[in-house]
Amino acid sequence: EPAQRRFEREIRLLQSLDHPNIVSIWQSGTWRGIPYLVTEFSEGDNLAVRVHRHGPLELSDALRCALQVARGLRYAHGKSIIHRDLTPANLLLDCDDVVRIIDLGLAKALGGDAADSTGVLDRNLTPRGAVAGTRPYMSPEQLEGLSNADARSDIYSLGATLCFLLTGTARGKGQLLAKPRAAAGRDDEQFPESVRCILRKMLAEKPQDRYQTMDEVVSTMAEIQKSLK
Repeated sequence: EPAQRRFEREIRLLQSLDHPNIVSIWQSGTWRGIPYLVTEFSEGDNLAVRVHRHGPLELSDALRCALQVARGLRYAHGKSIIHRDLTPANLLLDCDDVVRIIDLGLAKALGGDAADSTGVLDRNLTPRGAVAGTRPYMSPEQLEGLSNADARSDIYSLGATLCFLLTGTARGKGQLLAKPRAAAGRDDEQFPESVRCILRKMLAEKPQDRYQTMDEVVSTMAEIQKSLK
């Protein structure tokens, strides 16, 4: 019953969203007692499979993907919906290099229009103190309880996802998150300081030390992307 209620809620949340970087739902129903939903088809791999098969992405490709995700999340946050389980496996990259966010099963409607349109409130499905998500990508506050998550938790998860796209691990490798040293070696210069800086801020342990809105993340990523051209 709880799983079915989450599934039904995911359908209602998806139906309330319309953005090129969020997968669209086409149909839902029940077949022989089994509930189902049909989403648009995306020809390609999720980003976790892409990195495992071909290795980390080039910096420009990783930033392009992350910026698309940030724009999709900015739209969702504007609808008072946070994802709470953002991982590379929940991001589909199609043959046109368009990234689409999937799997809103743990999404949270914060109130307002989204909560009204879906007809559900998160507290009905998530007991206080419950922990759910994908641990390498979960913010510290979410590890203490799913109900603690807010938009800044999605920012943390996106930062961990960008680390994975660049290095193959959610926490980066080598000097990716380290502050620059006076005598930096070649390995330290693999990524521009602007990239390392945005990652350090997105992955700050305390929510108040991160970017406070996804709009800030979008603006900063766009500026970095522009500077690298």
